[in-house]
Amino acid sequence: MKSKNFNLVNTYSDCFKFINKNKSLIFISLTIFLIFFLIGILFPIFYKEAIISLMKSLEESISSLNAPELINFIFLNNLKSSLFAFLLGVAVCLFPIALLIINGYLLGFVLHQAIQAGGILVIWKLLPHGIFEIPAILISTGLGIYLGFNLIHEFVKQYEKRDNLLIIAIISAAISPILLFLILIPISLTNRALKAKLKSNFLISFKTFIFIVIPLLIIAAIIEGTLIYFLR
Repeated sequence: MKSKNFNLVNTYSDCFKFINKNKSLIFISLTIFLIFFLIGILFPIFYKEAIISLMKSLEESISSLNAPELINFIFLNNLKSSLFAFLLGVAVCLFPIALLIINGYLLGFVLHQAIQAGGILVIWKLLPHGIFEIPAILISTGLGIYLGFNLIHEFVKQYEKRDNLLIIAIISAAISPILLFLILIPISLTNRALKAKLKSNFLISFKTFIFIVIPLLIIAAIIEGTLIYFLR
């Protein structure tokens, strides 16, 4: 049987259809992000000294970088966070949620500090930084949440008539979400139907990450790195 030739248009079509089909998870990601973004703006009191120290350390570490180095630095950092949110979603779906909480609060905190220092008009200077980066984060965390919750959903469908396994899963979830996934993943890998579904979900999610998230991160890094370099 001949393998299907790669078609970029069809690939992007599949990715956008997949995103549209699961847009509710991206809206969930957006809601979590916005809630903690607003908390960061209105109540910038949590871990204040640690965040300011981190910001100063980051500023010092990039102060000597030229534009290409800045772009590379920003891209790799954002790629690492997004990749962790995506990959760890299948094992610990709370990780993407934690990333949204942290990023939302940090962005709100930084915006509050910037407004305090430069006035409300500073928002227009910061706006270009998030146009592509934030959608990339929301999509990657949405993918991670999708993989994690879909695994639970498929497990329940497969074993809803086998009370013992469901009881073990419920007790594990009550003790620790991580423990729940440590049980679900080995079961999924030994169950042919669950394994096939997990593989299918992962492949379309990974394709979306490669063709949607990474290009957004590249564009975001170019814009952010260039602006930081020329606005020093």
